[in-house]
Amino acid sequence: MAAALPQEPAFNLTYSQPSIDIGSGYAKGIGQAGASIADSIKNVSDIYQQNSEANDVLQQFSQMKDSSGNPILSEEDYKSLMQKGLGAKHAFMGELLARFHGQYQSQLDVAKQIQIAQATAAAQAPYRMAEIGKTGEEQRKTALVNRSVTGERQVVLGAPLKTTSEGSDRIGSDLNTALNKKQSILDQPVHVK
Repeated sequence: MAAALPQEPAFNLTYSQPSIDIGSGYAKGIGQAGASIADSIKNVSDIYQQNSEANDVLQQFSQMKDSSGNPILSEEDYKSLMQKGLGAKHAFMGELLARFHGQYQSQLDVAKQIQIAQATAAAQAPYRMAEIGKTGEEQRKTALVNRSVTGERQVVLGAPLKTTSEGSDRIGSDLNTALNKKQSILDQPVHVK
């Protein structure tokens, strides 16, 4: 007889593998990569738009002239800036606009000072006119100006020049004749009225 086969031991071990969703991880990764690429494209597009706007402004500056008729941005500077990056273009435009702002503010300050001076002069005019009338200074200045405009002048001559036979008597010029006259116009003082 044959002997009985040994009984196999009972294995109670079980193995269970949960299902793995590999596709959802791939989809999530692909979605994040797509969003990253879209953000990069948007950033590049924004930089391109900013660069285009900066180029347009620089082109306008190159065509503008200052109050003296000189170009604001020379042709060489324009070409140099067009080859530089967006940061350099923005820095230059910021500097230029700050300079414009400073000049405009200066013009406003000068205009304000002129208006203040005009208002002050207008307010003081009656008092100043009264002061001028009292002192007569303005009348003396006006008389001096009138004499210079009309050609009147006050000439004071000293004693007549002494002449000798070898001196001015032998010269027959108009000046000699005018100086030797007794009633010369130059001898008479000019009277201011």
